[in-house]
Amino acid sequence: MIGSMLSTHKGILYAAITTLLWGVLGIMLKAASHFIDAYSLVWIRFVIALVCILPFYGLRAPHKLRLFMRPPALLLLASVFLSLNYLGFMRGIELTSPSNAQVLGQIGPILLVVFGVVLLKERLSWQQLVGILCAAVGFYMFFEDQVSSLLMSPSAYTLGIVWIAACSVTWALFAISVKMLVDRFEPQILNAFMYGIGIFLFLPFVNFSVFASLSLGDWALVLALGLNTLLSYGFLAASFKHLNASTVAMITTLSPVLCVLFMTALSMLHLRWVDPEFIHPIGYLGAAFTVVGAALVVRYQGARSERVEPLAESTP
Repeated sequence: MIGSMLSTHKGILYAAITTLLWGVLGIMLKAASHFIDAYSLVWIRFVIALVCILPFYGLRAPHKLRLFMRPPALLLLASVFLSLNYLGFMRGIELTSPSNAQVLGQIGPILLVVFGVVLLKERLSWQQLVGILCAAVGFYMFFEDQVSSLLMSPSAYTLGIVWIAACSVTWALFAISVKMLVDRFEPQILNAFMYGIGIFLFLPFVNFSVFASLSLGDWALVLALGLNTLLSYGFLAASFKHLNASTVAMITTLSPVLCVLFMTALSMLHLRWVDPEFIHPIGYLGAAFTVVGAALVVRYQGARSERVEPLAESTP
């Protein structure tokens, strides 16, 4: 009994660390957007992640790197979707705010369930239907609140919402693709391959001169962003060893709540490196509806699944 309780506590701790890392990710990306463009930042994040993963497989399991020589077509497609997801999330944050990107990014997990129904013939439970409706109401309330308190131009905000929506669609397509691949390949080797493809795809758009102008503090933030993906998914994978999938999903859907709370606190401090956000009570209520709806959707999806593998981040 004690051993079981300790295992559960470990799982909760690991999932909570992942949620915390995802909760601050959008804020870190927004801060980095002031000194580096989206394409260059996404590219260097992929480079850092790949450099950290490859030595492990090169030393411990070099035979698994054969996947790089003959990748399945579906993996190539998933790689493109993941790259577009990273770019879309970054552009959405640039044009709106971390809270907007995190809250509206919950479209991704919901779309994943919908795609599962359409492509994999999975069934929707009544609880999931309630969750989708709840999230839709929350999206509308949050969107209306943000439109009423715009600090940027309406056209820029609208474009940012389009980027976030596109990011959510590409994440769902990426996730459904990986779902079909994880029975044959390890999730982390799949991630390593997809990071490599991302490096190749964004290479023509990288502004290498910007790296020479980065200060030590700028480089520390860029490195932290690259490591955020590795650490969050390392802890996520560990949490699945101690908790069932539905519990992990419930914990990680709290990342938008953390982001909104962090941004509210930082905006009150009037820090120069944080763009202020204004969320009214109706906006907070909309965010709550969105998170509860997304939690219902993933909770009852996970409850019906015997096995759920950790995928690359939905909020890159």
